[in-house]
Formats: sequence, structure tokens, C-alpha cells
Amino acid sequence: METKKVYVTVSDIALCQRCPALLAYKIHRGIKSAWRVGIQGGSDFYGSIFHKHIAKTFFEAAASPRNILHSQLIQVVTGGFKALNDFIRERIFMPFIANNAKSLTSGQIISMASGVEVWTMAMSKFFREITSLTIMPRKNLEQIFIKPEQKLQAEYIFDDLDSLVITGCYDALLFNPDKAEARLFEFKGYNKSDIAVPLSQSLVYSWLIERSTGITPSVEIIYLDERSREPDVFDSRTVSEMMKSGLKNLFASVFNVISLKKFPAVNTSKKLCSVCKFSGHCKKDVASGFSVKHKGISLLSVIIFMAFAFMVMSQVFFYSVNSNESVIEEREIMRVRLLLQDMIRQANTSANLAIAHSKNKDKVNYKTFWDDSPKNFHQIKNNNATVDIHNLNYTFESGFDKNEWDKLPAYKRIFDQMGENYYLIRAYAPVTNDRNLMIQAVVYASGTEKKIISWQEVWY
Repeated sequence: METKKVYVTVSDIALCQRCPALLAYKIHRGIKSAWRVGIQGGSDFYGSIFHKHIAKTFFEAAASPRNILHSQLIQVVTGGFKALNDFIRERIFMPFIANNAKSLTSGQIISMASGVEVWTMAMSKFFREITSLTIMPRKNLEQIFIKPEQKLQAEYIFDDLDSLVITGCYDALLFNPDKAEARLFEFKGYNKSDIAVPLSQSLVYSWLIERSTGITPSVEIIYLDERSREPDVFDSRTVSEMMKSGLKNLFASVFNVISLKKFPAVNTSKKLCSVCKFSGHCKKDVASGFSVKHKGISLLSVIIFMAFAFMVMSQVFFYSVNSNESVIEEREIMRVRLLLQDMIRQANTSANLAIAHSKNKDKVNYKTFWDDSPKNFHQIKNNNATVDIHNLNYTFESGFDKNEWDKLPAYKRIFDQMGENYYLIRAYAPVTNDRNLMIQAVVYASGTEKKIISWQEVWY
């Protein structure tokens, strides 16, 4: 039996969530404005401008030590809302407006200025929850920011072996080293009307991230047009449950709409239909399978779509066969980094228990660290990745030359924090044939209190 493969973007999947007929009008009739149906907010749509020129500029500066704005961000992210808002307004937003004012309406500028403040408030709140930023801002800044708008692609295969190839670029993926948790941020330049639409889009991005890295992030959806509304936040466990329960049917609907294999029921929401310009004839178009009228446009749509599919496949081939090793390695670094961060989070839940059952619970001194360390740690393996949980309840021996130990990058900054109730979690895995990445976290645990107080990446 011949199988079909359909290519789609994350945005189109979210459009299908709003109403399958809207996606059909976009794909089979070439009506690009279909995505605006049901979107509430001002008419000054600025979402793409915000993403490309404000948010992306900020996240790229934060993720790249070579960026001219990077060094200034080190102090800004620990200074609270005012410091962050002043920085973004003066160094990113106002320069962009000065250079592009002629191409923007006054409404877009005003709406964007308000949206930037809403976004900055959410970001400063996220940074405020990372207490270790105030201890080691420079080092932790490198751990928090993952390169923004990474293009991800994955294939969903149905039971009959038909498949949906999904491509998308997420807005921002940040990491909280204190909680060892990745968080996906989605910024919406419109009012919250139906949570299912932005949530479904975020879930698909989370699915792509999970397929690429093995890690399920938490999700935060920020509505830039609503100053008084708190962002919607979903923890990773809730995200995982929603992906399992909701994405299968949504993916099937998208596949059926694009392939016209079987058209799903259209949205019967009176609220949406009352503002939809297709509501008078959508049922007739659905009944005809979108094939009676506009055959030329429909054929053109198919040709364009096939060209897009070829382009995507060519890109996949290029990435996997050609010489773009830096792109491959960058994606692999992200995958390994998130895997190790998640392994540390999991190990942290049982670290003190593992240490309590180690072979040797007596204190050791620095000089016998290498000899006695194997007796004072617990090891967990996960395919190519490994986690070591070390007891740090060591005594200091007078006359020991600590500077000699500091020359070893794997143990830098650890010895000053040794003592009762402290332990070290080290997760490491190969990234390439000759490069390994290790992330180590010093944790303090006393009773029910457990806190990551130091975080370090080591390449070896």
C-alpha cells in the first residue's frame, strides 16, 4: 500500500487547531490571511517584527559571549525589572525604532513598546527565580540561554505508515540551573481568546524539542497585548501529559486536511464563525473537498507545497551529508546539554539517599580524594551519558596546596564549598568523537531543603 508524507509548519498546525477549514483555505486556496480569523487584539500586528528585531536580538546577545551586548547583560539580568527594561529599551528597542520608524505605523510602535514591557516583566521574573545568578552571573549566563529560534524538524508516523513531517522555530528556550529545568517561551502579539490555539502550538514545539533532545520543557505563554494578564505556565509533567493526550488527533486532522484524505469536522464555535469571512460557504467547500473552485490556485498551491517539501528534504540532506559540521555539532551540543541537565535534575532527587548508602561514610581529606572518592560516590549510566554523585563531606588537611587542585578544570570552584550536607553531581557524555561535555553541580541538602548552589560546564 502506498503511503503519503505531508510537510507542515508548526504555525499551520496551530491554525488547524483553531479550525481545520482555515488551514484548508490557506493550503488549497492560497489565502494566507486565513490565520487572522479569530485573532483578537489591535489591528497593529507586530508579532513577527517583535520576534525578529527585539526578542531575537536580545537572546542572541545573551547566548553569544562574542556579541557586543553580551558583557553588559551580565549585570542587567541580575538587576531586576527596571535594569532589564532600561537596557532593552535603550540598547535594542529605541535603536530599532530610530532605524525603521518610516516603515512602521504609530500604532505598531505604541503597541510594540507596551509589548516589550510585558515581555521584559516576564523575563525578569524568570531571572529572579535563579538565585545562583547573583553568585556567578557570568558563568550561569552561559548556562541559561540556548541559541534562540533553532529550526527543528521531526516526523510523526501514523499507524498506517502515513507520516507528517513537522518543521518549526521556537521563540526561546531557557534553562534554570537552580531547578535543572528547561523552559520554552512563546510570545503572542494578540489577546488571549482561546488558550487551545497558542497552547497547541507550544505543545508541538515541545514535541519537537523532546524528539531532538529527549527533554520535555515546561512552557510559558506570554501575551504581549495584555499588560494585566499573567503568562500561562505549564510544568514539564503537565506538558508531557497534554502532548500524549492531544497531539495525536491534532496531527491526524492536519494530515487529513492537507492530503484531503478525510476532512475533519469544521469548528462549530459561534464566536469564531461570527467573525469568519468563510462562514457562509465553508460547509459547501468542505463537501467539495476544496477541489471544485479555484483549481488553478489549488494546483499552484500544490506545486508551491511540493517545492517547499523538496527544499526541506534538500536541507535535511545537506545537514546530514554535506560539510556543514558546525550546524550539526551545534544541534548535538544542545541535545547533549539538555540531556545532561535533565539527568542532573533526576539525580538530585535521590542524591543524598545514594550517598547515604555509599560504601564509605567516613570523612576523607584532600590528599586521599582520588583514592577514596570511588568509595564515596554513586554512579548512574544512561546509554552514552553517565552521572556520578560524589559526597563532599571532606576535611581539609593543613599544608595542602589547593592551587594544584584548581589547575584541574573538572574540580575548579568545588573545594571551597566542601563540607557537611554538600554533594557534587557530575553528568558527562560525548558530543563528538573527540569532545566530551561535563556539567557539574554542587548541591546543598539538609532535611527537606535542597538547593543547587554552583553550576559549571567543562569540555574535555
